[in-house]
Amino acid sequence: MKRRKKMKTSELIELNNEKRELLTKENMREYDKVLIYLRLEWRLSTLATEELLNDLLDHLLEAQQKGITTEEFFGDDTELFAKDLIAELPKESRRNTTALLSILTIMPLGSILFIHGLVDLIASFFIDPKPVDVGSFIVSYLLLITSFLLMLNYVIRYFQKDEMAATGKASTKKRVLQFINLYLLSGIVFALFIIPLIFLHTPFVYNMPGYISMIAGGLILTIMYGIYKFHDSSPN
Repeated sequence: MKRRKKMKTSELIELNNEKRELLTKENMREYDKVLIYLRLEWRLSTLATEELLNDLLDHLLEAQQKGITTEEFFGDDTELFAKDLIAELPKESRRNTTALLSILTIMPLGSILFIHGLVDLIASFFIDPKPVDVGSFIVSYLLLITSFLLMLNYVIRYFQKDEMAATGKASTKKRVLQFINLYLLSGIVFALFIIPLIFLHTPFVYNMPGYISMIAGGLILTIMYGIYKFHDSSPN
């Protein structure tokens, strides 16, 4: 499929949304499955993905005008159709991948440090501040990030499979079960962060004033926000 000339990702998404309205109900259902499946593949180049989706939409609209059915266009296996498209797409650049992973793994640290510092600073007016077990915190944070990334990967794969298997609007029962599963997974991630903080004790205990924690957290959040804005404005 040929590439479009120098359109931003946001412009391609907007163009896609406009043209999708021209699809029949059946074509839109199958096209949306492919669209969601590809967009959830975060390792792929975002720009190349949106270019391919728009080219695919053009071909689908042309086929629709010629009377080609949904089954004839997508085949018997829409997931296989989507996987074949993925094979054509380049991976996201190392710069963008690094930026995304940095945001996912380091930004929570900034939030935790800032909130901890704020709470500690307020509490210091009423009680003596407690020293921080840095070793315990490091173990807890590593468990938090590892379990979060594993959960995120599981959720992405689950929704890819679920979207491909969908034949219509999800039932209330199914949505409730999805919410419960997500709630339980989130609870496990949170528990893996809290348990070491409570039960693990290391010799690396230090007194850290609340304002130091707030400054460190604020600095991390500022840097991560800058990376996010740079990544978001990047053409690739």
